[in-house]
Amino acid sequence: MLLSPPVGDPLQELGAAIRYRSTLTGRGAGAGDPGRGRAPGQRVRAAPHEPIARELGFTEEQLQALRDGSPLALDDPAESAVLRVARALVAKGDLDEGEYAVLGERELFELTTLVGYYSTLALQLRVFRV
Repeated sequence: MLLSPPVGDPLQELGAAIRYRSTLTGRGAGAGDPGRGRAPGQRVRAAPHEPIARELGFTEEQLQALRDGSPLALDDPAESAVLRVARALVAKGDLDEGEYAVLGERELFELTTLVGYYSTLALQLRVFRV
C-alpha cells in the first residue's frame, strides 16, 4: 500500500470500516473470512487473523474447518448464514436466490465488500510475493 498511498490509504480505510464499523459482528466477520484456504492466496493471509479468531471464541476445530473449507457447524444462526454466503461467494462468485435471501441487504452488501476486500489483498500478496 506504500507503493501508492493515494490508493493504499483508502484501501486500508475500507478494511477498517468493514471490520470495525459494519453490522457484521467480530465472529460474523471471522466466519465471513472467505473460506481461508479455499480462495487462492488465502492461506498466507489467514495466519495473522487466527489469534483474533481464538480471542473471539473460535475453537481449533472451527479454525481448521475455516482453513480447509470443510463443513463447519456454528451455534449462532447469523454466523452460520454469513459463513454459508461467504463460501458461496468465494466458490461461485455469485449467489443463487436461496443464498441471496439468507442475509438482509445491508449485511449482504457488507459481506460482499468484506469478501472483495480480502480477495484484493490476497491478489496483492500473490503478485508482490509477500
